[in-house]
Amino acid sequence: NQIGWPKPDSYYKTPNASVAFLFEYTDNCAVIDCEFDAVGGDAIRISGMNNCVTATRNHIHGAGAYGIFIAHKQTGFSRHDVCSGDLPGPSEWHMMPEDRAPAVAVWPRSLGHVISDNHIHHFGVYEKHANGIAFFGVATADVTVSHNHIHHGPRFGIGLMSGLGPLVIEYNELHDLCLETCDAGGITANRWYTTELDPQLASGPIIRYNRVMDIVGCGAYGIKAEPGGIDYCDGRLWTHYYSWGIYFDNAPMEMQVYGNIVARNTLGGMMISWYCRNTIVENNIFVDSSKSQVYLLLGGEMSGQRFCRNIITYTSEDADYMRLNFIGKFDIAPVFDELNANLIMTPGGAATTFCGVPGEALDRMGEASRIDDPSMSWWHSLGFDTTTVYADPKFVDPDNDDYTLAPDSPAFDIGFEPIDTSQIGIRPTQ
Repeated sequence: NQIGWPKPDSYYKTPNASVAFLFEYTDNCAVIDCEFDAVGGDAIRISGMNNCVTATRNHIHGAGAYGIFIAHKQTGFSRHDVCSGDLPGPSEWHMMPEDRAPAVAVWPRSLGHVISDNHIHHFGVYEKHANGIAFFGVATADVTVSHNHIHHGPRFGIGLMSGLGPLVIEYNELHDLCLETCDAGGITANRWYTTELDPQLASGPIIRYNRVMDIVGCGAYGIKAEPGGIDYCDGRLWTHYYSWGIYFDNAPMEMQVYGNIVARNTLGGMMISWYCRNTIVENNIFVDSSKSQVYLLLGGEMSGQRFCRNIITYTSEDADYMRLNFIGKFDIAPVFDELNANLIMTPGGAATTFCGVPGEALDRMGEASRIDDPSMSWWHSLGFDTTTVYADPKFVDPDNDDYTLAPDSPAFDIGFEPIDTSQIGIRPTQ
């Protein structure tokens, strides 16, 4: 099924491929127990306005583009790029409120869907921006993405891009992703906003009880502008580069990240970026990212962040606890309502370190560091991690990816709640 792909008006990120199974303007429809083998474009697309589509227990492999794409395309709403299908950028969304209402009014509602127990792998054969499951250019509510197994793709496992509203992403198994692109994550949100203009869209996504592992990242730019990466092709191609487990780019709003296990990424298990508002990252396990475990890119209007009761461990002496980059002059202290009561284990009990100041992003923008000597004493002076515990969390069998906690784990002293991994991934049929 490659007829019409790519379309003449194709554009980065937007629906631009042919499709094997298309839903448009539907109510209470379903695709269940189907196999999509080497379709040329998207396997399943839920396009524009739809209600209560069920996509469950499908096997999608070798798709030319996306596995399941909930998407719509309309251009002209982003001042920076009027040809794209993006919502306004974060600065415009905040500083030019007149841009919000027109977009909210026309973004189609894609509501009430259940996308569960699908096996999606080796997708994106032609379209390298393809995700396993993605939302683009729609407003959602009452949508659940759960118990899917997504692996071996060129970009995100689950992507939320240029959209609005709440959905639940839970109990998904994601691994071996971002194999051919970078600036990417296993679960990624980019310009996924909330809005006070509509009560249905006033809250944001919940991301909970997912296992996200081995998010690689692959770069091929003119220069190697981020740390990490094994060089290939005479230094023109880098892998294990510029990627995260859970990646919140461009103004994540009202998001909750709870009870996820995120292991072996590059620049962090968690990334939070500028114009972020009221994001809660709590009770997660972040393990062995190769360069930093948490990445903060801070700028614009940010408030209400909480990062607490997480377990952060790493064994590489080349890695750091946190990478910090700032856009312009920025005061980090008011950003967080709470950044405390975590558990950190460093290699060999070494000092907890920071990197990225002045950092790669600042170097690219030609700006100077705002902090002369980032250290734990400086970090504590901001009120951060003052009640954090520095100890071995006592995972049962981390060498075999069993991050269950032993009964005497010190993580319980910070209020960490055990994560039940038995429900993650595709459920057995009854």
